Amino acid sequence: SFFRIATGDRRNAYRLPSLERLGNIFAAHPTHEAFLVTHPVRHRVPQEWAITKRNGMEHAVHVCAFENAVRGKFGSHAVDLAPMASLGQWVRKVRGVSEGLDLAFRDTFHALTSFGLKRDQNVYIFALYARLAKNVENVVKLCLKYFPDDTCP
Repeated sequence: SFFRIATGDRRNAYRLPSLERLGNIFAAHPTHEAFLVTHPVRHRVPQEWAITKRNGMEHAVHVCAFENAVRGKFGSHAVDLAPMASLGQWVRKVRGVSEGLDLAFRDTFHALTSFGLKRDQNVYIFALYARLAKNVENVVKLCLKYFPDDTCP
């Protein structure tokens, strides 16, 4: 069973699992501290950057400055392959989590304000990369969409 959240004109855009189902997902992935859902349309962050610039959701100069910064830090290959998460739906544990996960949220806000950006989904994955490095896949689980089952394969 799912909770449905209506947002603006996109009724039922986000579907959240019941607390029981969340418990099952957490139990199936005890090392994971956060669960993100892949974006329903775009698979990589650079695709989202292009859309947000084209549609005027971000100022192109700000996106380009951030893009140059993360390409300098992580390399173009890593940036080009960075998965696009739909941050309208994510779940995280609140107890017993690594400091890196908490700091990634802070770093996301800092990057947004420092670069003049508005959309956290354009930034968050890189904050996770910076804080969790090679351990990111052990801490953050990227689900295919809407937590399709209890295991979030």
